[in-house]
Amino acid sequence: MQHDDNHETRRLAQLESMYATAPAGLCFIDLDARYVMVNEAMAGILEMQPAQMIGHEAGEFIPAFRPLINEALAYAARQQAMPDMEFILGERAYFVRIKPAQDHQGQLSGLSLAMIDLTGLKQMERALRESQEHYRNMVELNPQIPWTADPHGLLTDVSSRFQRITGLSHQAILGDRWVQALHAEDRRRALERWHACVKSGTPLDMEVRFCHVERGWNWMRLRAAARYSPEGQLIRWYGTAEDIHERKLLELKLVKANRRLEIQAHTDALTRLPNRREFKRVLSHEFMRARRALSPLSLIMIDIDYFKAFNDHYGHLSGDACLRLVARTLRRALKRSTDVATRFGGEEFAVILPDTGPPGAQVVAQQLMEAVRGLGIHHQGSLFGNVTISLGTATWHPAEAGDEIEQADIINAADEALYLAKNRGRNQVTMMAVTPRLTPR
Repeated sequence: MQHDDNHETRRLAQLESMYATAPAGLCFIDLDARYVMVNEAMAGILEMQPAQMIGHEAGEFIPAFRPLINEALAYAARQQAMPDMEFILGERAYFVRIKPAQDHQGQLSGLSLAMIDLTGLKQMERALRESQEHYRNMVELNPQIPWTADPHGLLTDVSSRFQRITGLSHQAILGDRWVQALHAEDRRRALERWHACVKSGTPLDMEVRFCHVERGWNWMRLRAAARYSPEGQLIRWYGTAEDIHERKLLELKLVKANRRLEIQAHTDALTRLPNRREFKRVLSHEFMRARRALSPLSLIMIDIDYFKAFNDHYGHLSGDACLRLVARTLRRALKRSTDVATRFGGEEFAVILPDTGPPGAQVVAQQLMEAVRGLGIHHQGSLFGNVTISLGTATWHPAEAGDEIEQADIINAADEALYLAKNRGRNQVTMMAVTPRLTPR
């Protein structure tokens, strides 16, 4: 029996020690709302000693406690516990829990009260909210729209700004559903690029079109980089979406403008045929190809008969109109896409015929001559009464005369043939063999 009493005494001493030194403020209040037990932490809240508080009414030191204790006693009388709450004391915030206490007979004997200082936690929460708000404002003002994806490339989160741009809900974008917001022409390319990055772990950088609530479609630049664990495992993708619509439209305009300039640089402004610069480029290309393939290459030089007289009689505007009609007729008379009609200069034209021998060149030249004659353009200053052309053809056979022939030799031969056609009365076709270093007229 003595042993049991000693054990109980030690246990009570241990409990009292734990109670007294607990970091939370603890106290016991009797049914008269007076402090019966107070630990050091509770007394420290009021900057007092426990002995100074024992026997005093709870509201004496903390007036705001009086209605709180009365309410807790009312709950206890109904055999209920008062809900936990936050209590502000000065500049500090506390978590307060008040529970009914019973004696060994199960009768209500008072209240057990615990107070935990939440001030530090509240300050941390406030700092976290401010940090989150700061981050949110930074994100909303940043032209880069952040997004994240899992290791498999499925979207896990995206800024609300992306939702406002596309008009889609947050759930309608996550996973792989964002693909449906892409322009149909961009989907396959975008998916192939993204899947390749996910598989290899290489950064993503691509430009695609997303649906837009106002514009219909909006150009955006998507970039992403993988994040790895210390063990080298890919754990997440971090990406941004940048609105580049205005810049992209400007780029496309510049591309079109550059293309127009390039076309203009190689096109004769009056006749819309390739100009002399383009003639040289095409002839050089076909010359090298013919040399490699040992295939024949023919050239036709063309001159409008008595064109100076036409200009003098009808005026330069009519002369320009005549040049345009002849140019269009030459272009339309060519049957193959590889045959090229060009304006060589003035009233002269040149036609390049790849893979064409002398008989074929003769046939094409005859067709061109008849097509122009068939226009029926009246020409009072011509012996033929209408606008006609003279043509000179030349053909190079790389298999027969390869290394010693240059491009200039082909031009000189066709030009010499044209000279002969004009001397023989015009409105006809003359052929000339290509020989090296032929002296031009």
